[in-house]
Amino acid sequence: MSAESRTPIYRREGDDTLIAIRLREARSHPRLRLVAHLPAQEAAKEEARTLTDSMHTYFAYRERELRADIARGLRVGFVSLGWVAMWRPMEALLYDWWPLVSRRRVPRRQAFIPVEVWVTA
Repeated sequence: MSAESRTPIYRREGDDTLIAIRLREARSHPRLRLVAHLPAQEAAKEEARTLTDSMHTYFAYRERELRADIARGLRVGFVSLGWVAMWRPMEALLYDWWPLVSRRRVPRRQAFIPVEVWVTA
């Protein structure tokens, strides 16, 4: 792990960029650990004792959100694939029968036309 990756992240309100960078870097490291350096007064607080559970809960939440995003993406993809697969049958059902109707009209009219017989010498 590079020294740059070990630099501390100082959390400011609304600043998620550094955390996102560190999380992206974490993908390339097989063994991870999170070290929180706290002043003694902060380490004695209840929040510090529940930090591990809080972090695990947060990352489990992120994993569920990403899983839901993947499921939504797959659902949209399958719906699109279904439309593409059904396009030709739908096109045949909606449009391709009109020329057949036109072709059918000709013999239908011919069935009722008057027939004249002319005798030639």
